[in-house]
Amino acid sequence: MARLLALIACIMVSSAVAQVGIGGNAPHFTLSDVNGAEFSTETSRTEPLVVIFTNKDLGDESMAWRDSLLARRADTKIVTVLDLDDVPRMLRSVARRRIAEKGSVAVLDWDGKVSKAWRGADRSQIVVMVVGPGNTVARSAIGNLSPENLDVIDGQVRSMSGATDQ
Repeated sequence: MARLLALIACIMVSSAVAQVGIGGNAPHFTLSDVNGAEFSTETSRTEPLVVIFTNKDLGDESMAWRDSLLARRADTKIVTVLDLDDVPRMLRSVARRRIAEKGSVAVLDWDGKVSKAWRGADRSQIVVMVVGPGNTVARSAIGNLSPENLDVIDGQVRSMSGATDQ
């Protein structure tokens, strides 16, 4: 009985954290960065895309993810989605300025709808997803950067792009 309850708890936690599971099709989105440049998942692509979901409190950790993935493969296509749903409208210009000052390359999810649709309502952890053509999620990692999580995501990117180690 205890094992059954533990299993149910694990299923509830993972479904609360990752809205779109492995093999699932994630909804398309178009968001703008701090300079107004748009990014869209509807753009046709043949290479995998790494999507990092974060919030304003996890910015440094999401940058560590991005930097580590790019250090392994400089040509990895990465988009960071910054959930700003908890920023009041009257403070958005201040938030935009601070994001620009940090040099962030994130696209801004002001109402949090994209983030919730992809990774669920739990904003307490970073969610990293490898997405193939057609927005099919191939792999995901939840939480802080670790060698194991990095290997999982990088390995999936390599296998989908046909890359080989040199």
